[in-house]
Amino acid sequence: MRAKLASPTRPNEGPLASSKPSFHLYAVPVELRTREQPTLSLASVQLMIATLVTTGMRESELAGLRRGSIDLERGVIRVQETYYRGERGETKTEESKRELWLGVLRDTVVAFKPANAEPGQYVFLLNGQPIDNRAILRRHLRPTAKRLGLHFAGFGRRTFRRLNITALQHGPNGVNVFDAMAQAGHTRPETTMKYTLLLSWPRQKAKAAMQERWLPKNCAERERRGCCLSC
Repeated sequence: MRAKLASPTRPNEGPLASSKPSFHLYAVPVELRTREQPTLSLASVQLMIATLVTTGMRESELAGLRRGSIDLERGVIRVQETYYRGERGETKTEESKRELWLGVLRDTVVAFKPANAEPGQYVFLLNGQPIDNRAILRRHLRPTAKRLGLHFAGFGRRTFRRLNITALQHGPNGVNVFDAMAQAGHTRPETTMKYTLLLSWPRQKAKAAMQERWLPKNCAERERRGCCLSC
């Protein structure tokens, strides 16, 4: 079953109900062409989305990512600066300066690196400039999300970040809110909690386990467990 994303305007149980959230934009070819803007390569769009989803980076941090900020030997990204709608800048807070693990994306990043790449070169370029999140969203991500039936009111630049922060805290290897806060580069856990979508399936699993412990199926089993419930 496809995992759909809940609206980023507020946490809710939404349609993000799969136990293994995934975002199918990653695998869909993007072939939109316009006069003003040439099409980005499929590999570039896929890598951008995969990086946003699996690291929880802000789009401004991704746009400001330079080759020299990727340590391929250690397999980490060092978030050190931003690029937002034509302006270069520092990270949002000191906590935003962090290292993010690439994991299996390391090999993709290596393959995506040009042979003559310089440390100061931006990783994702469009017309020789760092990417503009508005253009990527309008010309690539929204149309693709609509074709896949994944679009919703509020789909935007925080969608992938919310997905990452939510997925980090659920599942068998889920982390606590403070670990998710460090990954997101937030200064307060309250901010991370606002980014976390409320899912129904973890509560359903917990309730099922509770009923299994407290409400055995037959009287003999209840007596064996010392339950005082009448048959």
